[in-house]
Amino acid sequence: MRFRHNNDWTVGYANGDLGRIEAQQQFIKSAMRKTLSFRLPVVIREVYPYIKTDLTLAEILLLAGDAVNFSTEKLETDMIPGYATMIDGVSYYVHDPRLVSDMINELYGVEKN
Repeated sequence: MRFRHNNDWTVGYANGDLGRIEAQQQFIKSAMRKTLSFRLPVVIREVYPYIKTDLTLAEILLLAGDAVNFSTEKLETDMIPGYATMIDGVSYYVHDPRLVSDMINELYGVEKN
């Protein structure tokens, strides 16, 4: 996804890279909704000859059947916890190891001791 300018012709996202990440997450959800709303088997049959894969057409169509039942409402996106900071004049996003560990444990249902 390429970004050139805001509607008011300012350049950049309100929260810099964090705003860009949020915009990318929204784009992916929107693209998935559009893709899943197509007549997927028809599209797959049309593009299959132009794709290099070790999957057969039948295997791809079988997987597509699962995708049709997928709801983007169930799709969750997260960002690794941390903070933005400037180091030697360069913007960085620094993760918080403790919060990342907590996030992973929560995602995978790991109980703390």
